[in-house]
Amino acid sequence: MRDCPICNSQRRELLNTQKIFKLPPISLSDQIQIYECQSCHFIFSDTLVEQSAYDNYYQSSTKYLFKNDFSELEIKRAKQIVDLIDKYFSLETRIVEIGSGSACLMFCLAARGYKNLMAVDPSYDSSDIDKLPFKALPGLIGNLPKAVADAELVIYVHVLEHLFDLKLFMNELKQTFSSNIAVYIEVPDATRYCDYIESPFQDFNFEHINHFSPEALQFFFERNCFKNLETSQDNIEPVKQKFVPVISAFFQRFANKDFLKIAADLPYPVAYKKEIDLYAKRSLEYFIRIKSFINKELLNVDQLIVWGLGQLCLKLLAEDIIPQEKIFAITDSAFNSSVVRLLNKNINLLKPCDLINHDHTILIATTISQVPILKCISDLSLKNKVITLPNYLD
Repeated sequence: MRDCPICNSQRRELLNTQKIFKLPPISLSDQIQIYECQSCHFIFSDTLVEQSAYDNYYQSSTKYLFKNDFSELEIKRAKQIVDLIDKYFSLETRIVEIGSGSACLMFCLAARGYKNLMAVDPSYDSSDIDKLPFKALPGLIGNLPKAVADAELVIYVHVLEHLFDLKLFMNELKQTFSSNIAVYIEVPDATRYCDYIESPFQDFNFEHINHFSPEALQFFFERNCFKNLETSQDNIEPVKQKFVPVISAFFQRFANKDFLKIAADLPYPVAYKKEIDLYAKRSLEYFIRIKSFINKELLNVDQLIVWGLGQLCLKLLAEDIIPQEKIFAITDSAFNSSVVRLLNKNINLLKPCDLINHDHTILIATTISQVPILKCISDLSLKNKVITLPNYLD
């Protein structure tokens, strides 16, 4: 049982349960349970796995490796964050990004003229770090490299929602860095999930296990003696015309006695269960609509190729909405078929380029990545019949 990661209370109310198709190493658990803390009102998930499993998952993930072909949307968002950093810091500031993944932000900071940069991510190895405009080191929360300690600004962009142990994160933040360290945080905004539905229950997944409101994020840091310098709500566009609500915030650690007293007496943040319940209601309605659509489209299909092995697909498989007996193959450009393990040996795991030898109907089992998948199908000149799922607003 996972206690509240913000206040450590064991008093919690179950809000929602999602079944997930167990597919190592892509999925860590076969279910996700969403809870509200009955003390501080924080919303969090319990996936029945602990931090070590998450550490291994992110170390082996191919989604977070360096690359040099960033999309225009990735660069646009990174530059927006650089603009925010420019408001408070000089080009000489020693900056560390923890959980930097593909390091788009680091490249954009370097291009802006920042000189003292370091990227840290569990997926990095020695082959990643040659000829970069910044230092890059392997490391993870709870085991950061010593070289980060002299940073003046530490950045966590879409990291905190992934952490099983927020107490470990906060203790390390306070023990590793200086007593006046500044922090930039960006996380999804759980209070606005209900207004940005691109895929049903997309935000209830085994990676995102902490669901912050702006008040909850501020409470977590201020209770630990970090003064809030700025908090804003915005949306980002990770995929063209697909938006995600986010919270961006700057904090700075304060050791002032008066501030310590204020921090110790902070009231718990306001509840946001109503917004989460609305998100779950709208997602369920959308999920049922997709289920009906798939049932109708597959009536006369004997075998199909499922393209897009993401959160929605794993939920559709878990509910047997995509019947396994009809699946000839599964493909996804983001996974390595040699390490994915299927219990059903009759299902093939193929790379997209291998589909030229097969004429089965293709079901695109994602609503978020339909456009790039359709482009890939066109680029490969595939003539297969293609089924696309309805969008939320259709």
